[in-house]
Amino acid sequence: MKAVICAAGKGSRLAPLTNVAPKCLLPVYNQPMIMYPLSVIKQAGITDVCIVVSAEHSHLFATLLADGSDLGLNITFKIQKESLGVCDAIARAEDFVAGDDFCVILGDNVMFDDLSKAVSNFTGGANLLLTEVENPRPFGVAKFEDDKLVQLVEKPQNPPSNLVWIGCAMFDSKFFEYAKNIELSPRGEYETNDVIQKYIDNNQASFTRLEYKWFDAGTYESLMQASNFVKEMSNSLAYQRHQNPLSRISSLRSFIKVSK
Repeated sequence: MKAVICAAGKGSRLAPLTNVAPKCLLPVYNQPMIMYPLSVIKQAGITDVCIVVSAEHSHLFATLLADGSDLGLNITFKIQKESLGVCDAIARAEDFVAGDDFCVILGDNVMFDDLSKAVSNFTGGANLLLTEVENPRPFGVAKFEDDKLVQLVEKPQNPPSNLVWIGCAMFDSKFFEYAKNIELSPRGEYETNDVIQKYIDNNQASFTRLEYKWFDAGTYESLMQASNFVKEMSNSLAYQRHQNPLSRISSLRSFIKVSK
C-alpha cells in the first residue's frame, strides 16, 4: 500500500499565519504539523508517500522533508495547481499510486491511532476512518440505516449521527475511475464525498472507528488544543529529543495507547 497526503489547502481559517507559511508546516507543539500524518503512515508500515502541495509552497516542503530518506520514507511531491478540493488533490497522485491500494490522510490531521491493523486487513473498496465528536456540524457526518453506512452528509444543520469522517481512508485504485465521473459541486470543488458515495452505492465501503484522540488542526482553537495535548503527553513521556521526529511521535502514540 502507498500513501497520499493532501497538503495543498490554503488554510484560510488560520490566516494571517497562512499568509506566510502553509497550514501543514505550522507547529503542533514542537513539530511541524505534517510530521503527524507522516508518523501515522510510517507506523502503519507504509514507506512510499506522495505529498500533494501547492506550487507556491512546494519549496518549503522540499526544504523540510527532501526525499524523505532521513525519516525512513520515500517521498514524492505532486503539485495541485488550482484549489479544486481534496478529491482533485488525490487525483494528482494517480500515476504515483499506479494501480495499488493507497491510504489518504489530510495534512492537518493530528491523530494518535495505530492504523497498522486497518492497513493489513484492507482487501479493497474503501475503508473510512470515523470518530465521534460533540459537534458534528462542521464535518462530513456518517448516516446509517440499520447500522449500515449509507451516506456522508457534508456540514449538515441536523446531523444524522455524531460520527464524522476525519479525512483519512484507505481506497483501492477504483478511486480514480470514480473521480473522473463526478461533477464540480456548487462550491466549485470536486468532492471526495461524491467518490465515497459511489463506493457506498456499490457496497464497497466499510469504516473503522478511532479509539484515541483526534484533532482537525485547521482552526486556531483546534491547533492550540492539539499543541497543548501533545505538550502534556510529551512531558509525561519525557521522550528523547535526539530521536527521529517520526519515531518520537510514534513513541507518543504508543504512550497514549498504554495510558488510556
